[in-house]
Amino acid sequence: MMKTQKQSFLRQTMLLAVMAVIALVVVGVMTLVSGVAASTPKAPLAAPAAAPLPPSTCTLVGTTRTCELWAKEGSLTLIDGVTVPIWGFSETGTDTAQLPGPAIVANQGETVEVVLHNAMVSETVALSFVGQVMMPDLIGAAPGTSTTYTFAADSPGTFRYEAGLTPNGARQVAMGMYGALVVRPAGAGQAYDDPATAYNDEALLVFSEIDPALNADPNNFDMVQYAPKYWLINGLSYTATEKVVTAPGNTVLLRYVNAGLQEHTLGTMGLYQAIIATDGLPYQYAKTSVVRTLAAGETVDSLVMIPVTAVENSRYAIYNAGMQQLHNNGQGPSGGILTFLEVAGGAPAPAGGPLVTSVTIDPKISAGTAPVTLTVELSATNGANITAWGYFFNGVYTDTTIINLGTAVPTLVETIQIPITTLAALPPGDVTVYVGAMDDTSTIGPVNSAVFDLVTAGPAISGLSLNSSPANGTKPVSVRATADETLIGNVNVVAAEYFIGTSGANGTGIPMDLNRIAPISSLSAQIDAATIQGMTPGDYTIFIHALDELGNWGGFGTINLKVDKVGPSSTGVSLAPNPNNGTLTVNSSSSGVRMEIQMMDADGSSIKNAEGFIDYVDAATNPDGSGFPLIAKDALFNSSSESAYFVIPLATVRNLSEGDHVISFHGLDVAGNWGALGTMTLTIDKTGPSINNMLATPNPITRRNIQPLNLAATASDLSGVVAVEWFEGSDPGVGQGSLMLPFDGTYGGVNEAVYATINVRRWSFGDHVVSIRAKDAAGNWGPVSTVTVSIQRPNQVNVVFSENFETANFTGWDTAVGTVEVTAAAATEGSLGMIAALESGPAYLKARIPNDLNLTGYKVSFDFSPNSAVTAGEEMQIFTANNSAGTGIFGILFEQGPNGPEVQAWALDAGVVAMTQSVHITDGIQNLQLVWESGSNVELVLSVDGVEMARINGLDTSLYKLDEVQLGPSFGVAADATGSLYFDAFELAPNQYKVYFPIMFGGN
Repeated sequence: MMKTQKQSFLRQTMLLAVMAVIALVVVGVMTLVSGVAASTPKAPLAAPAAAPLPPSTCTLVGTTRTCELWAKEGSLTLIDGVTVPIWGFSETGTDTAQLPGPAIVANQGETVEVVLHNAMVSETVALSFVGQVMMPDLIGAAPGTSTTYTFAADSPGTFRYEAGLTPNGARQVAMGMYGALVVRPAGAGQAYDDPATAYNDEALLVFSEIDPALNADPNNFDMVQYAPKYWLINGLSYTATEKVVTAPGNTVLLRYVNAGLQEHTLGTMGLYQAIIATDGLPYQYAKTSVVRTLAAGETVDSLVMIPVTAVENSRYAIYNAGMQQLHNNGQGPSGGILTFLEVAGGAPAPAGGPLVTSVTIDPKISAGTAPVTLTVELSATNGANITAWGYFFNGVYTDTTIINLGTAVPTLVETIQIPITTLAALPPGDVTVYVGAMDDTSTIGPVNSAVFDLVTAGPAISGLSLNSSPANGTKPVSVRATADETLIGNVNVVAAEYFIGTSGANGTGIPMDLNRIAPISSLSAQIDAATIQGMTPGDYTIFIHALDELGNWGGFGTINLKVDKVGPSSTGVSLAPNPNNGTLTVNSSSSGVRMEIQMMDADGSSIKNAEGFIDYVDAATNPDGSGFPLIAKDALFNSSSESAYFVIPLATVRNLSEGDHVISFHGLDVAGNWGALGTMTLTIDKTGPSINNMLATPNPITRRNIQPLNLAATASDLSGVVAVEWFEGSDPGVGQGSLMLPFDGTYGGVNEAVYATINVRRWSFGDHVVSIRAKDAAGNWGPVSTVTVSIQRPNQVNVVFSENFETANFTGWDTAVGTVEVTAAAATEGSLGMIAALESGPAYLKARIPNDLNLTGYKVSFDFSPNSAVTAGEEMQIFTANNSAGTGIFGILFEQGPNGPEVQAWALDAGVVAMTQSVHITDGIQNLQLVWESGSNVELVLSVDGVEMARINGLDTSLYKLDEVQLGPSFGVAADATGSLYFDAFELAPNQYKVYFPIMFGGN
């Protein structure tokens, strides 16, 4: 052959090879354009026989279409003669189970009623109509019973039905209980209501797969091991699949239904697909695609246009473009998901070159360690003779594989050896050998091909696991993995081994058990406890690899084993409330003493558990795991650093003896190591504090309206004093007394000196028992200690005029002006006091004070409460002292200022009013006292509750003598003033003691 002829042969053969790769023309005389006479046209497939997909199925009465399905056990004979059990559906009670089930075809707008008869022996079966609006059936029909499903076929499209949501429904689907549901629109010859979905021919293609191991024992099969060996179109594998027959220029509607558990990538060789809908939902615009991947359970509607120029018997492959589903249990040369769109009619096929009528390879599976035998059968056409032939791999062609014949022959059978060196250059996996030939007219004929597995690598390792890591050597560790040789070939895994720490030479490791001799096998082994016990703590790599039946050891899979023999350390964080007497709780929602700890595993192992003990004795008395369980603060023990807590119930705390109790605790890591014990101390204290050095001064008290009681004591308790209270008279109950203050400003010491300043203005004359008790940090109140305080009446000789309103009238006064009255609400001592209302203007009492004793100095005292009255911005006189001419000579003003109530004293100084600064008071009861003297260089002093607050020095009051007093708002009452003022315990006394005869007005 000339060089140019060789190059031409090379180019043309390579072109045909590329076309062959796309077309998957891999069996027999599988030509793109063959000279075989046109076959009889066949109607589009229904399922699974080559019957046309009818306009409708079942029985229609009115607008209700009734279908009957029988759920049955059956069998399916596969392409290689293997028979497997199936579960499926049939149209009658006498028919055998079909795979897939009968197609249900209805029209849009009809009501579909499906009666399910369960003829299964032990399976409860339900139906699910995917894409239809209906309630799911979770119960189904028991064996020997029936149930009915009804839905409205409102939307056209391609759908599926399958076994429903009973507990075993998923396995029933995998066993074959599925079928297609087609709803036709009103427009004939359309897939949907859109005229753009019109078609000439249609085919229903239901895709699924078979794993014989599942079908052999469906209820005990581990679905994780699901590995199909056969792939089906309408229940058949290539070469038994039915062709879809059409004509040049026709549009074919392909109704794809993926009823299997795997995805399928579907292509149409040399033709584009217009994807118009998915799961019965039409697209607004079609999506053009060469291939379309169908997810498990998905349906797709696709339109394919046959070229007008297609010649007679042209075939366009419909196939799994992913290439992995194109064999029948590893046998070929091709199988699985493959069928053809075949053109009937059209122009005659042009004359072709030599035909490659047979290509065989031996062995089908090769490790590449020995030559592979290639046998070809060639036949010339049109009276020509064969002059050369050639072979190449996976689209790669070299001159060395062109074989020139010395003599041109009409037919040829030839066998050659593909050498080891050639095999070594090929990638592992499925190797396609393409063969083509040339005749003496230089015409290249169509190629043919065969496939063999080149398995030069061992099984892949995945799914590695250890049942216990970290491990501490107290129990064995199970090692598991999966060996898979299907990624490259389909040969059996026959052995496996593992190494600890470092990998060794092939075959020198520790053997592992295989669950079966198969292309995919589960591996297992056990590292015994003694081996782990002899290992030093740390991380160790476990290396696992497997051997296939061709002698290939695979690469290593690795997993880390941690050896950890030391448990986590534990530290106490808090124990509260502590000390405790069995009544104190950490909060209102947790009735007990809360302990919190922190744990850390230095080796990085996760902490698994934690426990605690009260008054731990030893490991024999309190073995590991026998304590009370602690709770993870984040709700889950899952890291090497954990915080944990426990609430010790108050009932348990109350049963503990008084004194210190050790709370012990430790953690457990996932390796099984308990850590060393940590401790905290809980103090149980059931005895309250004692009271010492109790002192009340002054005692007795003679001026109760201005002289407070100072109470002091010392409280002592080993748990620390947290509160001290006092009360007068009857016991109000623990915690209900008045709090005393610590001299050092803070409670908590074992000896606390405390004090209280007590206003005794309201106390009656006589003896009063004052009690003190204290509380410790454990919650105990101690015994009560008491002191008797005597309240004595003042010496009446030193009082000019007093009034406490206990007579319930104003008989001791000369005049009452405005709205004044005696009331209990105003009482500050005794039971009654005076109230002066502001709404009607001035409201006061006045009394003339005879000065026949020649007094020159006075001390005025009375209890006063602003009582939230409103002065409307005015200063009002609440006390006034007048001379005999009725001129005010000194007094007290009151105002509700911007910062609260204020009082201010004043006096007439040589005819001019002199004022003290304003003094803030409370809105409650306080004692006001004013000291005034008549002289040329005297003072005016204002005191509140016995404390001097304001003073004016150097006054000249020598011309003024006191003749009259007024108590209450006598001047400066604004028209819009509101509220009432309270007065009580009024007393006018001399400021210097002289011998005189007392003048008494009212009062006591």
